[in-house]
Amino acid sequence: MRKLPDNSIDLIYLDPPFNSKRTYNIMYKNMTGQEVPEQIEAFCDTWEMDAEKQELLNNMVVTMKNYKMDADFVAA
Repeated sequence: MRKLPDNSIDLIYLDPPFNSKRTYNIMYKNMTGQEVPEQIEAFCDTWEMDAEKQELLNNMVVTMKNYKMDADFVAA
């Protein structure tokens, strides 16, 4: 990347791994003079199949057809 021209990159997007089974925190410094924790939870990347997700999965083909999605895409 060091060899790329300075104006060739507008944005670099980093995405943590899916279902890493980790909790990611935001770390920050106290800039207000008030007491604050050193870090807070940003999001928890733990995914489990529950009854609600299972029902959504079971109905996915019907839902996709209702939204008139391309048949090849639904078949995939």
